Amino acid sequence: MKSKVNDYHSSSLGYHTLTVVTPISYNDANEIRKAFEHMSSAHEQIRYHPTGDKQKILLPNGTFKETFTKYKAKYYIGEHKAVEWLIKYCNYRKDLNFFFISATINPKLLIGEIDYIHCSDQSYILGICEKYNSIIKGISDSIPEFKHYLPNRIDYCFNEDVTMNKFGCTGKRMMKLIKRSDILPRYKEYEPKYDKKSHRRECTKYSHYLMNDSVNLNCYWKSHEQLKNHPYRHLISENIIRFEVQCLYSKVNVLKQRIKKSVPDTPLCNFLITSRLLADKVAKQELTRYFNRVVKSGDYYSMKEAKKLIAKQENLYAATKQRLISMLELIEEKETIYYARKHLMDSGNTDLEREKLKVRFNATLRDLAQLKINPVTIPERWRIPSIPGLMTYINLCN
Repeated sequence: MKSKVNDYHSSSLGYHTLTVVTPISYNDANEIRKAFEHMSSAHEQIRYHPTGDKQKILLPNGTFKETFTKYKAKYYIGEHKAVEWLIKYCNYRKDLNFFFISATINPKLLIGEIDYIHCSDQSYILGICEKYNSIIKGISDSIPEFKHYLPNRIDYCFNEDVTMNKFGCTGKRMMKLIKRSDILPRYKEYEPKYDKKSHRRECTKYSHYLMNDSVNLNCYWKSHEQLKNHPYRHLISENIIRFEVQCLYSKVNVLKQRIKKSVPDTPLCNFLITSRLLADKVAKQELTRYFNRVVKSGDYYSMKEAKKLIAKQENLYAATKQRLISMLELIEEKETIYYARKHLMDSGNTDLEREKLKVRFNATLRDLAQLKINPVTIPERWRIPSIPGLMTYINLCN
């Protein structure tokens, strides 16, 4: 997606990965497995991985047939994984059991762009379709063409290059502000994995990662992620912050149902639905919605500058101004929006009181958003009066 200004050359909006899926027959599942086994021994680009998970196949008469081993296969361009297939048998109940093939695709790598920084946008869909169909022709006729698949996961994202704001803020510093953001109801923070080699849990101070069963949200410093996965590329993304909305099956299904209503029932129905789900408009809509709920809209200010800005508001009562300032001071004291709200609610003696305090807190957050002030303030020791919020770029997109 193009921005309206040329300054934001390192910023981008769209998606970085999608997983598509379609049902296949038992015979096709076995034919594809044989093809992957053969190709992996003859070509470096294809790598076959049996998972070891054995599944019994349920017949219509209710009896079980031979076992089927779930397997994966991967397609590489050099050292870069562009596609990962999974063939699996699903046995939900007697009247609903089938095989399916899923393909997790990195669009940029698939079409030959070795780029781990910028996002793919809606213009990539035809290239994805053509390249995917070209690859599977050389593997097996039993693998369905791209037009037959539907998404069951999409990772929407946008990058913001904070150096483009020219306010003396680095990606590392911006991440310190973001770590003080909110945690949504029914979400939990990502629990770091224990590394047996280093005998410690992985560092999460450079990401704000929230998870639930429908949508995962991750805002992180891109350079730190690249240092871990692609060490020689981390300098390119030193001042890039990425925000991801990882839509899992149930969320994607809701989006699909909305779109299906306006898509004609034709042989290209699935492809049209996929195209619309990958549209820039949908990406921007989902990213904006979740960003405003977690990181919050508005620019960042030092406490001193935020108080000045609130004091200048002629249409606000003195009591309202004091309420806004008290909120900023509480968040600064408790260090995060989440813990400030929790502290305020804990001061209530009854459930009703606690609910009223929560409503009042959230209303004050909305009032700050109206003034375009982020509730997280810049530490005075940074000596930076203000920093444009991360929504700067996304708001410039068409």
